[in-house]
Formats: sequence, structure tokens, C-alpha cells
Amino acid sequence: MRLFGLIVGVTGLAAVADGGERLVIVDRGATRYEIVTARDALPTTHLAASELQRFLHQASGVTLPIVSMASRKKRQIFITAVGGLKPHGFTIETRGKNIHLSGRDSDGSKRSVDYIDPIHRGTCNAVYEFLERFVGVRWFWGDELGDVVPKMSRITVPATINIKQEPFFDYRALPCTTRMHCRISYRSTNGLGVGIPSTQRWSAGNGVLERIAAPIRGTSAGRTRR
Repeated sequence: MRLFGLIVGVTGLAAVADGGERLVIVDRGATRYEIVTARDALPTTHLAASELQRFLHQASGVTLPIVSMASRKKRQIFITAVGGLKPHGFTIETRGKNIHLSGRDSDGSKRSVDYIDPIHRGTCNAVYEFLERFVGVRWFWGDELGDVVPKMSRITVPATINIKQEPFFDYRALPCTTRMHCRISYRSTNGLGVGIPSTQRWSAGNGVLERIAAPIRGTSAGRTRR
């Protein structure tokens, strides 16, 4: 999340050992990994799992299953809401062969996670940082044409990762027009009905919270995230 650090500032620690052993997430159409998040996790946490699955599939053609219980025969990418972090903060860690993407989340709408409500989305930040840093995904514009996803037959990450990031400011925003948001339809990204518009995926992927106008019912009354 380059904007996360360059525009708004971020406190963080990072230890990534690139020179040694690597964990192979996808190799020539196959994977030994599954994405694990609790069945009763917050909508934001479920969204983070869906976004990771979506972009890994776009990059490799392989769909990592999302499960609520880890299986013994698989390796895991755990996506977990945790405490002890500043709002929107997150960590990315390897523990053995498993990967842990953790962040500070809070409850939002049960039907969608659209960033209109003042919710914390640390796990989404962890996923977007992971995708940018290790898969090379970029979000250059607020629709799917701006999503740049490299095609990769093999996706690997360093065996030693220890990243922690926390934004200096809870509120981070760029101005956007009501008309732009009213044109964007919400897409469901999993069976839970958790969705995200493309313009807001751009903001989320770059670590920015928007001042946005609610696209539902075409209203022009905007609400600012606290």
C-alpha cells in the first residue's frame, strides 16, 4: 500500500527474508493452501477472505477454498480480526508453513461492507498489502480496468515474514463525486452477500478512506467516515 505510507503516513515494522526458503502458494495450477476465516467473523473479515481469493484466482487461475475450519491435509492462510492494534492496523506473519493476515476490524452493515459506516477494516488492509507486495497487484483507477493483476503460474512468498503497519490517522480521504459512486453497482463477492464497489476497492487497495456519497437509492447525501 504505497499510498498508505506516502500520503497518510504509517507506523510499522517489517521483517521479510527474501533470500532463503519460500512458501509455494500456487504452482502450475495447483495449491496446497486454503483460506481460513471463522464462520461467525465480521463482514469486513469475510470480505478480506473473498478479496484474497478473488485476486489470487485472477493472477493464477487457481481458486483457494475458503473454509471455517483448518484441515490437516492443507496449509493455511488465516484471516483473523484481532485486538491490540490501532484502527485499521494489521500484521502479516508466517508461522511455520502457514500465513497469518490479521487486523483490527469492527462491525459494519450485515448486507455489505461499503465504508459508508465508520468501520475498521484491518484485515482488508492486510490482504491488499499482501497482494501488492507479494503478487504484484496494483489498483490504478476506480474500476476494473484499473486493476492490474500479473499472470503468474507460480506464486511464492518468503518463508519469514513479520510485518506490522498502523496508520497515523484514522480518517484518510480523497474527494470523489456523487455521480461516480451512483454509477457503481454493488457486486456480491461471496455467499454472505458481502460486496465492494470498484471505486472503493481502489481506495481500499491504496490505503485511503474516501469521503463518499451513499450510492444506495441514488441519494446525494454523503456521510463522512469517522
